[in-house]
Amino acid sequence: MTIKKYSANERIFQQGMRGEWAGIVREGKVEIYIQDDNGATEVVATLNKGEIFGDLALLSDSELRAASARALEYSEIQQLSRKDMNTMLTQAPPLLRAIVMALVKRMKSVMEG
Repeated sequence: MTIKKYSANERIFQQGMRGEWAGIVREGKVEIYIQDDNGATEVVATLNKGEIFGDLALLSDSELRAASARALEYSEIQQLSRKDMNTMLTQAPPLLRAIVMALVKRMKSVMEG
């Protein structure tokens, strides 16, 4: 796992990009936002130390980011790669794996409307 550093207002990733990793906020604050076809932006979450984001792109079939992320202040993000995530899931008990995949499916359904 890699730790990346971001300045205030620096984009971490953009909606529609291929999701190669999930992030864990180690320091700072991260804003998650979506942008519609007209360019209007809606903030959907503000994340603090210890919170994870970008995980849906690793767990869903789409692999594309459903939202954008930016650092609201200096932030350190621990990146969890797709390979790391898959290793953790294959080592998890079958029941936990089934629960995680069911939650991902439900969240994706809600986000797609």
